[in-house]
Amino acid sequence: MKKLLISTAAISLVLSMGCQQDGTPTLTDTDLDGYYLEENDCDDSNADINPVGTEIADGTFADENCNGTVDENVKYMFVSSTTHNGNLGGLAGADTICDDLASAAGLPDGDYMAWLSDSASSPSTRFNQSVIPYVSRDSTQVAANFAQLVNVSSGLDSALMTEAGVVPTVTSQHFVEVAAWTATWTDGTTGFVASSTTGLPGFGMCDDWTREETGVVSPPFGGSATDGFVGFPSVDDERANVWTAWQFPEVNGCAEEFNLICVQQ
Repeated sequence: MKKLLISTAAISLVLSMGCQQDGTPTLTDTDLDGYYLEENDCDDSNADINPVGTEIADGTFADENCNGTVDENVKYMFVSSTTHNGNLGGLAGADTICDDLASAAGLPDGDYMAWLSDSASSPSTRFNQSVIPYVSRDSTQVAANFAQLVNVSSGLDSALMTEAGVVPTVTSQHFVEVAAWTATWTDGTTGFVASSTTGLPGFGMCDDWTREETGVVSPPFGGSATDGFVGFPSVDDERANVWTAWQFPEVNGCAEEFNLICVQQ
């Protein structure tokens, strides 16, 4: 009877191909958490990341429970790092700006919409009303849920940051704080529906966010179709309404450039 001689090198080759000497697959558990890379451990270098891991919103955007969704226990909210005049291309154009900024910053997937109203809809009607917390880029809680966002007496838990996680820069020559287009009351409804003098839609919202002309205004409660209502989302202020509903631009109306408030849906 001839003996079959198998070299050590041959055995090593078999192992490297994913099989043990008895033919069973080789499974990798580098982090020794009891879950295998070849099966369902999406990061075998970190013992805290596995199919039973706890999802933690800590700004790292890791998928701790390996379910293919990052930070599903929070919604992200930020002030745009870019500024824009009142011609945003309507609500759809503003939403696209938010979506693009979130994607470029590496924020978790999901539709991002502008906290913005026009004469037909508002965050109270077009947003998914989350029951989980809203957080900044660094995972600091902004609000416990949508109900807090639209609570006229509670305000935000913390001032908003940009999608990159930094304090936004004041760019307006007329305000000492960062201002964002909103046209939205503190309860999430449309700030202004029609001009009291012309009856035209878009009063206080740059003609439904399609105009960039300079308007004649009488702050803080005046306005026309060439004016837009703004809030101060980066102010840590006891006045609950200041982040979304404050006043009109004092000089340049819709020609002024302001930030947007963006919210993950």
